[in-house]
Order: sequence, then C-alpha cells, then structure tokens
Amino acid sequence: MTEISDDILPLPVARFILYWGDLGGQWGVNRSVAQIHALLYVSERPLTADEIAAKLTLARSNVSNSIKELLNWRLIQRVPMMGDRRDHFTAETDVWEIVTRIAAGRKAREIDPAEAALKACVAQAEGDNSVAPVARDRLKAMLDFVETMSDDHSTQARADEAYPHGSGRHQAHQLGGKPQGHEVKGAAKCAWISKDYSKIVHFLSVTIHMIAVSGGFWRATLGMNWSLRSSAASPKD
Repeated sequence: MTEISDDILPLPVARFILYWGDLGGQWGVNRSVAQIHALLYVSERPLTADEIAAKLTLARSNVSNSIKELLNWRLIQRVPMMGDRRDHFTAETDVWEIVTRIAAGRKAREIDPAEAALKACVAQAEGDNSVAPVARDRLKAMLDFVETMSDDHSTQARADEAYPHGSGRHQAHQLGGKPQGHEVKGAAKCAWISKDYSKIVHFLSVTIHMIAVSGGFWRATLGMNWSLRSSAASPKD
C-alpha cells in the first residue's frame, strides 16, 4: 500500500489520494494509476515524474508506466515549462470531462467488444436449430439492451461536444437547462440534453456501473456459451 507522509501533503489531500486509489481498485484500475491521477487533480501546479514518485513514495518505473496509462485515457497531459527540459504533467480538472472520458474509454475497451460478441452469438443462434427459442429470444433481448445503451452513450458524447470545456454545460444546468447564445454549439442537434440535465447525470452513473460489472459477466456468459457448444460438438463415448 502506498504510504503518503503527512509532512509532504496536507492530511485531507493525502486521504483523498488514498481513497481515490482504493476506489480505482474497485473499478478495475491500478491503485497507483488512480493515486497519481488524484495527486495531479489536486495539485496547484504541474508535476514531474520524479516529484510524483517522491510525494507518493512510488517506484520511478511504476510512475512512468502509470503516466503512460493516464495519457492514453486522456486524463492527464504534458505541459511545457520554461527553462525546464523535464516532462511536467497536469490533470483534467473538469469533473464532467473526467467522467465522460473514463466512461468512453471503458466502453471502447469492454462494452464494444461485448456488443460485437453478442451480435455474433445472436447471428449464429438464428441459424442453429439446437438453440432453444427461449435462449434465442433472451440473447436478442440482451443485445437490444446493450445496443440501446451504446447508442445512448454515443448520442450523449455528441451532445457533450456542444458544451465546450464545461462552461456551457454548467450554465445550462444553472439556468434550468436553457443554453444561452454562443455558449452552445449545435444546440439544435442535441436539444434533448437541455430538457433534463439530471437524466444525463443519471445515465452516466448507470453507464459507469454497467461498465464496472460487465467485464466479468460477459466473460463468464460467453465463456459458458462456448464451453457448452464445445461439449455438445465433442464425440460422446
């Protein structure tokens, strides 16, 4: 477990970093990755990898690998510093952006492959008389649900582009969901978001929860499916 010295970071900040690391572990994210993200999120200035390693008492190699992962998730970025050739890093601080980027990244890594596998299962089941009608119907229902959630997520991502850097989103919420003037680009294409902002927040929370639990479910379900098919195809003694 990472030890954070109280004389390096204020106690509330240290507690937040440790908590964020634990939360990341529950979401399937490496603890060190989550802690580095938390440190950069609350940092008042960009930090170097050496500074991150010192503050979190992590191995330099661990920090380097974690930074690469955070860059891939687009949760942090490199920033140039005058007179210093070392890489400095800062985190995205718009909470909405953080949530949507995490949701989009996990969707691409977990939900999209699961949707593709489900489509293959449904297509094969349609032409396989050995598959019971009830199983075929339930597979189709599951695929319909996943496709609906996936489409809604894509629609939300397009709508989110209408609110650059969070300012338009926040103002729309504060004004009762009514975007003002140039704050929103292409608002006519995504007017649904202005009607009920709370539904969007609820949708994101449901999506993140679904993503968090989906990985093991799909692996178990699809693994069982192929195991049963293999057993049925094997010659019996």
